[in-house]
Amino acid sequence: MTPLRRPDVSAADGGSLWLVPYAVLAGFILLDGLPIDYQWLGRIELGLYFVPIFFIAISPSERDFAPFGIILLGLVNDVLSEAPIGYWTFLFGLFYLLAMGQRSLLQEARLGAIWANFLVLCVATYLAGYFIGLLRADMAIGLGVYFSSAFVTSLFFPLLYIPLAWLETGALSASLLRRDE
Repeated sequence: MTPLRRPDVSAADGGSLWLVPYAVLAGFILLDGLPIDYQWLGRIELGLYFVPIFFIAISPSERDFAPFGIILLGLVNDVLSEAPIGYWTFLFGLFYLLAMGQRSLLQEARLGAIWANFLVLCVATYLAGYFIGLLRADMAIGLGVYFSSAFVTSLFFPLLYIPLAWLETGALSASLLRRDE
C-alpha cells in the first residue's frame, strides 16, 4: 500500500484560509506580551509562534511574501517584547530558513518525524538566541532556561500543528498519521 501524498491543492485555493497561520503567529506574538504571575513560568520563553512559522515554511502553499511577513512579525515581536531590534527578527528568519530546508523531506513524513524535526530546529534556534545573548551586554539569558523553553515549546507542537494541517488540506493526510506496517 503506497502512502497518500499531501495534495497540492491547499488553502491557497480556498480563499483566505492561507492567512490563518499568519493570524495564529500574530496572536501568539500578542499573547507573549501578557504578564504571567507564576515566577518559574515567567522565566520560560515559550515560543508557540515557532509552530505557525514551521507550518508556513514546510507548507506546499507557501507564498512569495512569507519571508517578508515573518520578518515583519519578528520586528513586531521585538518591539512588543522589548528585545533589541532584530533579535526575534533574526530568530524568526533563521527558523524559517532552517524549516524551509526540510520541506521536501517532511512532505511524506509522519507526525512523529515532523515533531522531532521541529524539536531539533527549536533547539538550534534557541541555541542561536542564547549565543546572541552572550554577545550582548544588555541581555542575560540562561542556557538551561532556553533549552527548557525549546522542549516545552515542542510539547505544544501537535496541539497547534494538527489543526493547521487540517485547515490546509481539509482533512488529515493519511501520510501524516500512518503507522509503519
